[in-house]
Amino acid sequence: MALLQEMVSAVFCIAAILINVCTAGFEIKGSEFAFVKIEEWKPCRNGSIQMEFKTTFENVLLFYTDDGGINDYFEVKLLKGKLHVVFDLGSGKMRLVAGEQLHDNIWHKVLIIRKDSYISLHVDDSTHPRKYQGKDQLFGIQNKFNNYVFVGGISKDYEDRTQALTLPSVFFETRFNGYIRNILYSNCGGPLFRPKILDSLNMTMGTKECITNSPCLHGSVCIEEDNGVTCDCSSTNFRGDKCEIEKTPTEVTLLGTQYLMYNFVKDNNTDDGLQSNEDEIDLYFRTQQPDGLLFFIGDKTDHIIITLRNGGVFVRVNLGSGPWEELLPANGYRFDDNQWHHLVVKRKSRELTTGNAKAVIHVEVDGSHRLDGTTLGSYVMLHIITLYVGGGPSPLYKNRPTHNFKGCLKKVVYSSNKISMDITTMAMDGQLTVFGDVIFNQCQDMVESQPITFSTPDSYIVLPRWEVGIHGGSISFTFQTNELSGVLMYNYGLTNLDFFAFEILDGYLNFLINLGSGTEKVKMKYISDGKPHSVSLHHAGKNGHILLDGNKITYALGGDSNHLDLDSKLYVGGIDRSIKQRTMPTGIWAAILSNGFVGCLHDLVMNGNKIDLITAARKQMISTIKDFCKVMEPQCNQGSCLHHGVCHEGWNRYMCDCRGTDYTGPICQKGATTLEFNGNQFLKITMDDTSITEAEDISLRFRTTHKNGLLFITSSDDSPDKMELYLESGSVKLDIKIGQSSKALSFRRRVNDDRWHTVYIKRRGEIIQLKLDENPYIEENLVEKTLNIKQIVLGSVSPMLSDEYINSESDFTNSEITRMQQEDNILRRHTGYVGAMQQFIFNNNHFFDLAKSRKMENIEVTAKFDTENPVLIDPVTFKSKDAYVILSPLNANTPFSIYLKFKTTEADGLILFNGGRQDFLALELQDGNLHYIYNTGNGARRIFVNTRKKLNDNLWHDVSLIRTSVERQLIRVDDNPPTMEDMNDFPSVHFNLDDDLYIGGVKRTMFNTLPRRISSRHGFQGCLASIDLNGFRPNLYTLAGQHNNGIAKNCQGPSSGCKADSCRNHGRCVPHWNSYTCDCDMTSFTGPTCVDESVSFSFGRRGGLITYERPKGKYYDTTEDQFALGFATSQLNACLFRVESENSKDFIEFSLNMGNILIYYNMGTQREIPIGEMLKTFNDRKYHVVRFKRSGSNATLTIDDDKPIVKIPDIHKQRWNIFNNQARIYIGGMKRNKGRLEKTFHGTISGLVFNGLPLLEKAAEGGDRRISIEGDVRLKRREVMQSTRETRKIVIKQKTFRKDTVLNNNEINSIVNTKSRIEKREISNDNTDVSYYDFSIILTVDDEDDVKNTHIEDFSGDSVYIPLREEDPAITLLPQINQFKDTSTVETDISLHEDSIHKVIPIANPPMSPTTISNKLKLPDPAKYPKDRGREQSVVIDGTDKLNIEISPVTTPMQGIADEIIVSTEDGLECMSDDEDECVTFSGAGSADDIILPTSTIITFSTPKPPETPQPSTLKNMNRICEGGAEGCIETSQPNIIVTTLRTESQGPPDREDDKKKLALFIGIGVGVAFTVIILIIALYKFRSRDEGTYKVDESKNFAYLESKSLQGNGAIIGASNIKPGKKKDVKEWYV
Repeated sequence: MALLQEMVSAVFCIAAILINVCTAGFEIKGSEFAFVKIEEWKPCRNGSIQMEFKTTFENVLLFYTDDGGINDYFEVKLLKGKLHVVFDLGSGKMRLVAGEQLHDNIWHKVLIIRKDSYISLHVDDSTHPRKYQGKDQLFGIQNKFNNYVFVGGISKDYEDRTQALTLPSVFFETRFNGYIRNILYSNCGGPLFRPKILDSLNMTMGTKECITNSPCLHGSVCIEEDNGVTCDCSSTNFRGDKCEIEKTPTEVTLLGTQYLMYNFVKDNNTDDGLQSNEDEIDLYFRTQQPDGLLFFIGDKTDHIIITLRNGGVFVRVNLGSGPWEELLPANGYRFDDNQWHHLVVKRKSRELTTGNAKAVIHVEVDGSHRLDGTTLGSYVMLHIITLYVGGGPSPLYKNRPTHNFKGCLKKVVYSSNKISMDITTMAMDGQLTVFGDVIFNQCQDMVESQPITFSTPDSYIVLPRWEVGIHGGSISFTFQTNELSGVLMYNYGLTNLDFFAFEILDGYLNFLINLGSGTEKVKMKYISDGKPHSVSLHHAGKNGHILLDGNKITYALGGDSNHLDLDSKLYVGGIDRSIKQRTMPTGIWAAILSNGFVGCLHDLVMNGNKIDLITAARKQMISTIKDFCKVMEPQCNQGSCLHHGVCHEGWNRYMCDCRGTDYTGPICQKGATTLEFNGNQFLKITMDDTSITEAEDISLRFRTTHKNGLLFITSSDDSPDKMELYLESGSVKLDIKIGQSSKALSFRRRVNDDRWHTVYIKRRGEIIQLKLDENPYIEENLVEKTLNIKQIVLGSVSPMLSDEYINSESDFTNSEITRMQQEDNILRRHTGYVGAMQQFIFNNNHFFDLAKSRKMENIEVTAKFDTENPVLIDPVTFKSKDAYVILSPLNANTPFSIYLKFKTTEADGLILFNGGRQDFLALELQDGNLHYIYNTGNGARRIFVNTRKKLNDNLWHDVSLIRTSVERQLIRVDDNPPTMEDMNDFPSVHFNLDDDLYIGGVKRTMFNTLPRRISSRHGFQGCLASIDLNGFRPNLYTLAGQHNNGIAKNCQGPSSGCKADSCRNHGRCVPHWNSYTCDCDMTSFTGPTCVDESVSFSFGRRGGLITYERPKGKYYDTTEDQFALGFATSQLNACLFRVESENSKDFIEFSLNMGNILIYYNMGTQREIPIGEMLKTFNDRKYHVVRFKRSGSNATLTIDDDKPIVKIPDIHKQRWNIFNNQARIYIGGMKRNKGRLEKTFHGTISGLVFNGLPLLEKAAEGGDRRISIEGDVRLKRREVMQSTRETRKIVIKQKTFRKDTVLNNNEINSIVNTKSRIEKREISNDNTDVSYYDFSIILTVDDEDDVKNTHIEDFSGDSVYIPLREEDPAITLLPQINQFKDTSTVETDISLHEDSIHKVIPIANPPMSPTTISNKLKLPDPAKYPKDRGREQSVVIDGTDKLNIEISPVTTPMQGIADEIIVSTEDGLECMSDDEDECVTFSGAGSADDIILPTSTIITFSTPKPPETPQPSTLKNMNRICEGGAEGCIETSQPNIIVTTLRTESQGPPDREDDKKKLALFIGIGVGVAFTVIILIIALYKFRSRDEGTYKVDESKNFAYLESKSLQGNGAIIGASNIKPGKKKDVKEWYV
C-alpha cells in the first residue's frame, strides 16, 4: 500500500513539474535515515519558525530541534493526520494539537511563534495559543547551545548516540515523506530569513530560484509558490513586486499634547513585559523647540530615555544599577533648527562575571556627532513595560516632569535582540495607542509656523498691516476652536472706511470687507467643532475668493473703489477696546458683542511670507497667549458653575452663564448687584456718542408683585429708534422700532409672582428673538437692522420726559412743544416699576456693576442699591458650641442639593448632621478644613474637600453639596475645583435618613454616639446664612425660637479679645469666635496664658539622657524646624538638645560652649552652620529661655528677651534646605561611638517643644515606647499647679453668711505668695430673677516661699451656689497677692445678702469663667510686721460667720498626674536621690532663706460652730490694732478692721496641753535630727583630704539668691524687695 502511495505521489509530481506546480522547496523520500539538516534556530522569547508541507502520510516527523541534549526541545509531527507540537523549555513537557486530515496532499502552512511565555501554533488559518507556566522561559542556555534543525528525520550520526538528543525517542520517529518549502526563521524577533541547508540524505531539491537567483531586493524574503515566486517586503522600507520601490516614510506631527504609546504587557499579551540585552533606536526628528521627549522605553527603574535638552540630545540609560547620562553635543551645537536630523542610539550589554555586567552605549546624530560610553552594574537585561514616543504622562520617572515634543518624527524604529517595531507606521495603521489628534504626513505644512493658543477673549496680537497691491494680496491661516463667537482678524484704514475682517458668530465663520462703498459679508459653514480648519483668502481689485477647507467661495464688490486701502495695524485674535468704541464697523457683530477669539491659530502666511506668531506674542509680552495647541477633555462637570449657573464648553475652559441666577462672576460665585425701584426711581445710562448696532445680546432679571411697570427703554436723539421692555397685565412685552419698521413680542405668562424671572433679548440684523426663563425663544423679522441708541433708562420714564425742557427753554415753537408733549403722552403709558432688578447686561456690559462701582461716567441712579448683601439670606450666629437647630429629615433618596454659607474663626465644629439607622451624612470643620462624611450602607466614607487654604479665616465661604444622580455627587467650596465622588460601584447608593436634621451641632449627649468617622465633639461656632436644602430655605433664627439664647439673628462676631499682653512670655494668641487661647509651644511655659511652669527634668552629674526615637520607616523630611526650651545650669560645656537623621549628616544641635549658647545645624552641606551668642555666658544658674526657628538654611535664635539673632548663609554654598529623615532626638546629651554618652548636661531643662511635639511632657507621662530615659535623670515635681493639668479647688461649703464673717488662717505664713483666683459659673433658674454663681477659690503656693509642711485634705460635700443680684458688687481678688512674702492680714469687702443663700443642684459641666479682680484687698507693710510663726492671723470678710482654714504638717507623695504635690519638711529633708548636687538637708531657724523648696498648698475650709457670744476686739478710729496683748501690734491706717482670734478645730475649745506636747515633740525631733546631721558633716569633712571648692545648689528654676524684687526672662516676680537675705550656706561635695 505504501508503495502504491509513493507511485501515485511521483505521478502527481511529474505532472506538476510539467505544469510548473512542483517548483518549490524539496522532496524527502521518506526512506530510512532520510533527513535535511538546517542551520540552528534561535527562538529566544520572541522568535518564530514556519514552513509549508504536503504529504499523503498521516504519521510522520516534520522537524525537530533542541538545546544540545540538555533540557529544551521542539518536536513537530503528524499523528493520524493532526499536527502535534511537543516542546519542553526545562519546566515540563507541553503539547499543542491543530488541524484535521492534513495528509491530504495539499500544501499546508505551519507557523510557530514565541511571545515570552505564550507559544502559539498557526496551521493555515487557525490559531492555537498556549501559555508556558514554567519559570525558565528561554530556549537553550543563553542561546549558546542550540542544536541544528532536522527536517523530516534525524541524521544517522545520532544512531549510536541518541542520548545527545534531549528527546532520544525522536530518532525513531517515522521519517517524513512528501514535499516541504518556504522554511523561514525569525531569530529573537528579528526579520524573517531563509536558513541555509547544511546537510541532507534522500532529499531532492525543486527549483533553486529563491536560493541561487532570488529576484527579491533590499533584504526581502523570497516565497515559493505553486505558480512561481513572490517577494515579502514587510520587513523592509520598500514595496513593489520585487521590493524595489522605496516607501514614503510615515511622518507624524506632534503639537505638544500628543504622543504614541505601546504597552508590552497589554498589547503584546505578556505577563511581565519584554527583556532585552541589546537595543537600537533609529529615528528622524525636526523641531524648533529646545526641549521635549523623543523616546522612552522601559519602566521607572530600567529605561532608555532620549530627550532634547536645550537644543542638544540627552540620553539616559539605567539598568537598575545607576544611570548613565550624557548630552550630545557638548560644544553647544543645536538640533532645534527646524531641519531633519538622524539619530541612532545603540546599547549592548554582556555579563562579565556572575553579578557583574557591562553595557556599551553608542549615540550618533547625522553621522557626524558621536558619543560612546560604558556603564557597569549587576544587570544585563532591560526590563521593558512601556514605550513612549513624543511624550507621555508626567512624570515617567523619579517625579520629573515630562515635556512633550513639538515637531515632526519619521522612521522611528526600535529593534532589540527580540523584536523590531516601526513605530510611526504602526501608529498610522492603528497598531499602537495614539494620544491626541496626531497629524500624519503633513509635517512640511505644520512645523514651519508654530501654533499658538489665545486662552482668553482679551488676548490679541498686533501685526503689520496686510498690504494689498495692484495685483492683489493673499492671506492664509489655520484655526481651531469650539467657541461660538470671536474676532479672528481685523484690519482697517485710518483715513477711510476700508476694512476686512474674519469673525466667528454663533459658530459660523463670516468674512467682511469694505472698499468704502458698503460692507459685504460672506457667511460660511459652521466651524466651532473643535477641528482644524484652513482658510485661504485671495483678493484683487473688487473680486476675490476664499478657500475654506478646500471649498471655494467667490465674491464681487460694488461701488467705485477697486482698491483695499489698509493703513492701520492688523489685529489677530481680538481687537483693542479703544478701537471698538471709536471706529468699529457695525457689521462686525462679534466685536459689537465684545467677543474675542479663544482657540488655536497657526500657519499664518501673508503674501507668501510666514509669520512667527509666538515671537510676536513674546515681544508684546502677552502672557495669555500660549505656545502650543492642544485639545483637552471636556471641562464642564457637575458643580463647575455654582448656584445653578449653566456651564458651556469652551476651548480648554468652561464658561458659566450666570444670567439666570442671583450671582455673577466666572463661576457664579459673587452675589449680583440688586437695585430696588419704588415706581419713581430710575437708572439712566447716557452714551458718549450714539451707538449704532446691528446685533444685541441683552438680559435682565426682575422680581415684582406689580402687574405693570417699565423694565427698560432705549432712545436716540437722531432717530425714532426704540426698544422697550415692560410689564403689562402681569406679562412681559417687548416693542422694537427701527426706522419705520416695528415689531412686538410678548409672553402670555404671569410674572408678577414675587419670584425672580430672567428675560433674554437676542438680535442679529433683521431677526429679533425674545426668551423668558426656560421657555424657548420666540422670533420676529424686521425690515431694517441698524438700531441707534443714545440713552437707556430703567424703572421709570421720568428722566425722558420733556417737561423740564419745555419749562426751562423759551425758544421752542408751538409745533415742537406739541410734538414733545405727544411723545411724553406715549411714554407715560409706562407706569413706574416697583420691585427689584438684577443682571442688566447689554452687549456684555454689566451696567448695574458699573453703576455701583462708578467705573463708568454718565450713569445717573436714583434707585436704591440693596444694602443687605443679597448673598446673605437669613444669617444667624451660633454663639455657643452647644447651640443647634433641629429640622425635618433631609429627603436624600433622589438627587438632592445642599447649599450654605459660613464664616468662623474656629478650626473645628459640626456644621450639619442627618442620621438614620445606619445611613448618615455630615459636614464638619476639622483643623480649618471642610470634611464631608457619609454612609449609604457601604461603610462610612470621609471626603476631604478641595480648598486652597484653611476656612476658619473669618471670611464668608460658599459650600455646595450636589448629587445630580444616584451614581455621582460632588462638593465644592467657593471657586475651588469640586471634589467629586463616583458611586457607580457602590452596592447601595440611596440615603435612608429617618432621624432629624441637625444644623450647627447636635445635643451634647449625642457626640459620643456619632459615627466614628465624625471627629467633632462640639458644635459649630460662627455665622451661617443662605441655607438651601433642596430648594427649602429655612430661617434658623425663627425655627430656633427666642428661648435658645445660643443663636442670634444676623452675623455677630467674632470678638476674640486677643491683645498684646493676652499671652505672656512671647506666647502666641490664637483667636477664637468668642475667646482666645495661647499657644505656648515657643515659650517653655504652659498654662492658659503661658505663665505656669512646664514639665522639668533634672540631669545629674553622673550623666543621663532622654531619647525620642521615631519608628523605622516613619521618618520625617522638613523644610522648617523650631524648638523652645528653658534651662538652668552652672556647666560650661554640654549638649542640651540634638536632632539627628537616620541616614544622612543632617542634624540640629543646641550646646553650651564655655557658657555661650551655640546652635549648629546642617542640611546636607559639607560644613555645619553655626548661630549663637558669644558675648554673654548663660551658665549662671539662672533660668534662660531659648527659642530657635529654621526655614531652609536660614535661622533665627532668640535668648530670653534679647534681640533675635539672624543667620542667612551664603546661598551659593548652602543650596540644601531639607532636613532629611529625622529619626531621633537626644535631650541632655548625645550618643556617639557605639552608644557611649557624650557631652552630658548637668542641670535642669524645662518645657521643651520641638515642632509642636512636647517631648518632656510625653516623657513625664510615660507609656510612650518611642521615649527612653537612662542614667541620672529625674522628673522635677511641679511647683505651681496652675497648668493644663487639673488643679485642686477649695470650694466654700454650704453656709449662710452674715455680716462680719471672718476667715482665720492658723498658719497664714504657710500660704503667702499664693496664686489665688475665684472662679464662678452662672446657673440659670427659670423660677426666680436671682443670678446664681458657683464659686471656687483656687490657692497654690510659689516654690520660692519658706513654708511649713501642709496637710492635704480632700474636701467632700455639696457645692454651694451663691446667688448675686445685679446690684451686688463682684467678688474680686488682687492679681498680685503673691508678691508678699510674710504673714499678713488680708481684708476684702464682699457684701452678701443674708437670706439669699440657696442650695442648687449643679448642672452638667456648666461654663466657667474667672471673675474680675476689682475689690479692695489691702495688706499691711510687711516691713513693719515682725515674723512671728506662733501667732495666728486673720483673713477678714465683711460678715459674721467664721470659716477655719485647717493646715497641718504632713508629707504627701505624688498621687497621680493630676495631684503632683511636693512637700518638704523644715526639720530634716531626706534626699530623694543619691545625687548630692540636687539635695540639701537643712534645719534650724533661718534655713528657709538658704534654699527654696517646691511646695503646693491646698487649703480646705471648714465651718465652725459660731460662738454663743462673739467677742471681736474692734478698735475704731485708731491706727494701732493689737491681738493678744501689747506685743505684735500691727501698724495700720485702716480704721475699720476686725481682728478675731479663731479656733482651729470645728468643735469645742482647743486642747492647749496637747498643743504643747506636740510642739515639744516636734522640737525634740528637730534637735535630734539637726545634731545627727552636724556630727555626720564633721566626720565627712575630716575624711576629706583637700578642699574641693564650694558651691550652692538650688532646685528651683532661679538657682541663685535674689536680693531684690526683679523680673527674670519669663516675667515672673521672684521675691519682695524688702526681704533681707539670710546667710548663705556652702555645701561641700566629695566622693567616696
